[in-house]
Parts: sequence; structure tokens; C-alpha cells
Amino acid sequence: MTEHATNISTGSILRVFTVLVGLGLVLLIRDVITSLLVAIILAAALAPAVKFLEAWRIPRWLSILLVYALAVGLVSLAVLLVVPPLVDETIQLTNDFPTYYQHLREAALQYQQLPELGQLTQVITRVASTVGAELQTLAGSIFGTLTSIVGGFFDFVVVLALAYYLLAEPQGLERFIRFLVPK
Repeated sequence: MTEHATNISTGSILRVFTVLVGLGLVLLIRDVITSLLVAIILAAALAPAVKFLEAWRIPRWLSILLVYALAVGLVSLAVLLVVPPLVDETIQLTNDFPTYYQHLREAALQYQQLPELGQLTQVITRVASTVGAELQTLAGSIFGTLTSIVGGFFDFVVVLALAYYLLAEPQGLERFIRFLVPK
């Protein structure tokens, strides 16, 4: 049997190390990369509307701001139509949950007399108590939710600012994409 010697050059080791360090850096800045990609997509989506307004002799900076205002207004309208009923229903469920639990428990006790439904009552009781505990946990995590909302708002502002700068120059988006992806 013959032995095969494997030679790994220093250059190969350095290349592998460089690739691993590069991947590590990409993982560290993935949020920035994500924000940049979202800004590029947003700028590309808003560019036709900005060009349309610019054709009406509205300055480019004002066109961008008008399109932003329209988009924010539409999103705000959608949130105002969806969130209040959702909050009301959640509050109603939280307030009525003890009553629902009591009715469910009474019904389970009535059916406990039947042998095959005895396990069902145990399952219903476990599910009802778990839901109650989860609602209490949900109410306790308001701080985490608020922190996420504030962080999301700042990310949103950064994406809007990046998209604004990509749209501010007539060929800015195209040049930036050509810079990122050369021929």
C-alpha cells in the first residue's frame, strides 16, 4: 500500500482564513446589509412615482418627500383601521377569559361522568390554564415589545434616509447598483 502525502500551501490556508473572516464580518453587519438592500428596493419602487412628479416640474427633493408622505399616510391609515379593533378584541378577550374558563370548566365537569370524556376534561382544563398563563406573560412583555417597536422605527428612518439619498440624484440608484455589481 502506498501513502499519499497531502500538501497544503500557505496561500491556501490564508485564502480559507480570509474567506472565514469575510463571512464573519458579513454576519456582523448583516443588519446594515439588510437595511441597505431594503433601501435599494424601496428606492427602485418609488423611482417611477418620483419621475412622474418630476415630469410635472415638481423639484426632485419635493417629489421624494411627497411620495414618502403619501406612503406614510397610506400605511398610517391602514394601521388606524386595523389596530384599534384588534386592541379592543384583545382587551375584550382578556376581560372575558375568566368567564369562558369557568363555563368550560363547568362543561368539563358535566362530561367527566362519561369514562371516555374524562381525559378530554383534563386536556381542556390544561389548555385553559395554559392560555391564561400565556395571556399574563404577554401582558408582562410590554417593555420588550416597546423596545422592538422603537428599534424598528429607527431602522425604518435609516431605510427612508438611504432611499432618499439614492433617489435624490437623477441617476443615483443606477450608479450605486453599477458600483455594487460591476460588469
